[in-house]
Amino acid sequence: MKTNLRLLITLFMFATFLSLTSCVARKAEKSRTKEEVKTEIKAEAITAKTEDTNIKKSEKTTVDDKTETITKETVYEPLDPTKPADVVDPDGTKTTLNNSKKTTRETTHKNNTKTDNLVNTVINSASEVLEKITTEGKSNSKKTAELIKIDKEVWNVWNLVWLIIPAAAVYWVWKNKAKIVGWFNGIWWM
Repeated sequence: MKTNLRLLITLFMFATFLSLTSCVARKAEKSRTKEEVKTEIKAEAITAKTEDTNIKKSEKTTVDDKTETITKETVYEPLDPTKPADVVDPDGTKTTLNNSKKTTRETTHKNNTKTDNLVNTVINSASEVLEKITTEGKSNSKKTAELIKIDKEVWNVWNLVWLIIPAAAVYWVWKNKAKIVGWFNGIWWM
């Protein structure tokens, strides 16, 4: 009995090993792409700009100011403050004063101002701008791509063969177990 169990375990391990290491349909595609780009750019721009300006400006200002100012001043001074006095203005206003003296002053002031202002301005300007722009550029680009596509087909009809072979072997061992057990008894290391 012990021999049968050993035989079954050995056959089961052999069948399991065969099924785990079975063949798989495998497709592999490799594609490698190398791309190298070099770019050089040179650009030169020259701009010239000339500007002339002539400005003439004359300005003459004359101010003639003639003014006449007349000032009338009326002063009432009392002679004897104990006696009353009445004053009637040209407006008709009556003012009562105690005995006073009236003094009228008239002042005439003449102002004659003449101002001359002359401004001459001449502006001449010339400008020239020369602009030079140089642009240089270099760029290098390297691109390497590698694509490996592996397609494994895990299940196939031929995989059933690896299941049928151990099953047939187990069936054959089961049918011929007496012969096999006799054979294993003759081996010294078992």
